[in-house]
Amino acid sequence: AAAVVAAGRAVTARLDRAGGLLLVDFPELNRRLLHRAVAAGVPTAWLAPPQAWAWRPRRAVDLRQAGWVGCLLPFEAAWYAARGVRAEWVGHPLAEHAPPPPPAAPGLALLPGSRDPTVRRLLPIMLAAAARLVRAHPALTLHVGVAPTVDRLFVQRAVAASDLRVVLHADAPGALAAATVALVGAGTASLQAALAGRPPVTLAALHPVSAAVARRLVRVPHVALPNLVLGRRAFPERVLEACTALEVARAAEALLAGPPGLPEDLAAVREACLRPGFGPRVARRVEALVLRRGGLGEGAGIGARGEERDEDDAEGDQGEGELQARIDVEHGGPPEVRPDGQVAAHDVPPATVYEAAAAPYHASPRPPRRIR
Repeated sequence: AAAVVAAGRAVTARLDRAGGLLLVDFPELNRRLLHRAVAAGVPTAWLAPPQAWAWRPRRAVDLRQAGWVGCLLPFEAAWYAARGVRAEWVGHPLAEHAPPPPPAAPGLALLPGSRDPTVRRLLPIMLAAAARLVRAHPALTLHVGVAPTVDRLFVQRAVAASDLRVVLHADAPGALAAATVALVGAGTASLQAALAGRPPVTLAALHPVSAAVARRLVRVPHVALPNLVLGRRAFPERVLEACTALEVARAAEALLAGPPGLPEDLAAVREACLRPGFGPRVARRVEALVLRRGGLGEGAGIGARGEERDEDDAEGDQGEGELQARIDVEHGGPPEVRPDGQVAAHDVPPATVYEAAAAPYHASPRPPRRIR
């Protein structure tokens, strides 16, 4: 917390010398920085905005102050645009990377999260589920991705107490590369696993009080980002009361059996998230925002030097109204907002019309081994 406060103060102290500000994710800090930058007259862009479409939708009001908002998920831009935000879908950077090759032996990645409270809740459940799977599949290797932000000593002690042979990796990509299936905490890791070609079982375990609050506030039918992207239950989720070692092991067992349609579902997630040219596109949008403040017109900046040009370059220096008009056209016009504040379903891109009831997961092509 102290480091976050110090970082915020350092950025605020430099706003009077800034030509522009790019905020990335981290709404706890960036919401305050957005207000301060706008008050100082600094053009501000926000990449990877808060998931206000899932809970606390009023946060979208803050983002109306941003000159440009770059959304990573394909359904986010329409949702934000319906609430007066200058939002554009820029694609997900992880979708531009080819999945790692499959490992020589079947493996299970355990990605409990990047925050200590979440890791303390999920890692014991994951390890207990892994123990059940290893009894049924003795050749299965186990790989834990340890985020640099968590207490590594806790992870080491939990692994040692489990009596399992586990490889600790310094990050999620290392654990995923060695695995064929992943157990992940709800959040970005579920999408990261799917884009790496490793089907995820997504876990969400909360304290009973937090669970009661979540049931009232969370507005989406799925907790796994790949399922939200596809608009259907393509990958298993074990949430709240269902987040037990037995249920998690059974879900992973079904994935290890190679259910039909699984490769197609993984490919569909990648296709839905991919918009080539993520880095140059974001750079052009931010540059255009800064140049408009400085009074520099079309022809200045990166595009004028002939670097990183593609079909989007002509849009990079457009005015805000023109850019918003193009965004509206891509999404079939400005989405209609109903009186209850929700986007009308027919105005949302097809991939975001979520099913109210989750479809059953694919049946395994052969009877799975009984997990006890």
